[in-house]
Amino acid sequence: MVIPEGMADPLNPGADLAKVYGESTRCPACGAFAQTVPHPEHRWICAVCGAPRVVMPDKEAVPEETAVALREASNAQRTAAMQRILSFATGIPSAFALLLAIMLAPASFIAAGVIIGMGVVLAFLASRASRKASTERKRLRSAVDRAYEAAIESLAGKNLTNAEIAAGLRIAEADVEAARAVQGAVRVEVPKRLRDSEEVPKRIAETQKAEPLEETETDEASADARRR
Repeated sequence: MVIPEGMADPLNPGADLAKVYGESTRCPACGAFAQTVPHPEHRWICAVCGAPRVVMPDKEAVPEETAVALREASNAQRTAAMQRILSFATGIPSAFALLLAIMLAPASFIAAGVIIGMGVVLAFLASRASRKASTERKRLRSAVDRAYEAAIESLAGKNLTNAEIAAGLRIAEADVEAARAVQGAVRVEVPKRLRDSEEVPKRIAETQKAEPLEETETDEASADARRR
């Protein structure tokens, strides 16, 4: 989008607002310096656009990975809402069409068949929209989890305890412990996979070296047998 000359970019209104409200109060989705309100599923959301937010401690900027995950969550949230509306917009007429077909069946089988066909098509569209909405909701939850994991990892790098991280992010300490446990397991698993990937070529090379020796011994044994 091209911003006309002299008009401020709504996603980047300038440094003055950032100094007044703090960069941590900027919503990664809509760019507004807005308060956050509690949410039963996403913990915190933007008071302006309703997108999931991560509340950072004072004077702590939102990590880039967290901001990217939150923008993905916002896109998934909008897509899920649109697909849900579409499922209702096609599902309700589908039900009415099928009821109307039942009522018209004694009078005209042709008209009833046409209406049933329309109802089946609408039902298919409603089902597909419902599945897409379910997929987007899963992507939304996954993006929110990744946003918090990135924020927790960023704060953990500053030698903060789990209680301090939980208080700064305004989440339960158990959630912080669970996220750090997963991060620790990943750090252990990745080096192990790297070691295994390095050992595989070595094992293959050792096997290839041993095979010619075995073939030579077999050839010598066969030659001795023929001489006898």
